[in-house]
Parts: sequence; C-alpha cells; structure tokens
Amino acid sequence: MLNLPFEAEVPVPSPWPPRMILSFDDCEIDLERREFRRAGTAVHVEPQVFDLLAYLAQNGDRVVSKDEIFASVWKAGSSRTRR
Repeated sequence: MLNLPFEAEVPVPSPWPPRMILSFDDCEIDLERREFRRAGTAVHVEPQVFDLLAYLAQNGDRVVSKDEIFASVWKAGSSRTRR
C-alpha cells in the first residue's frame, strides 16, 4: 500500500445509466420517463406536445424549420394535416 499524504477520491461508477434530462429555466424534460416538470412539479402534456418540447429543447442552439419539426415530431404517414 502506498503511503500518500492525501487520499485520492475514486469515483464509484453507478450501476444505472445516466438519465437524459433536458432543462431550461425552471423546466425539466425527462426523456426516459417522458415527464415534463415545471418548478419540480409534474405537468401533464399530450404525447405530441412532449415530443415537440423535447425536440425544441434538444435543438435549442439552432433555428429549426417547420419542415424539420413536422418530419421529426409528426413523422411521415401521420393522420394529422400540416398547417
């Protein structure tokens, strides 16, 4: 055993993979649990609204076109009409 003047902290790996949580202002989008929280309180949002929020948060560093949003959130073959 080495006799060092300090103890090195060795990080212990977690057995769980990190959760994907996107955050902005006081909002969090938990991609794994598909939950939207504001100020720590869960807020019910419809599935497509959740997908839209997640897409916009993931692409917050750039301007996205409505065509990109439509292709990513509504995907081809959706029964919804495009506006």
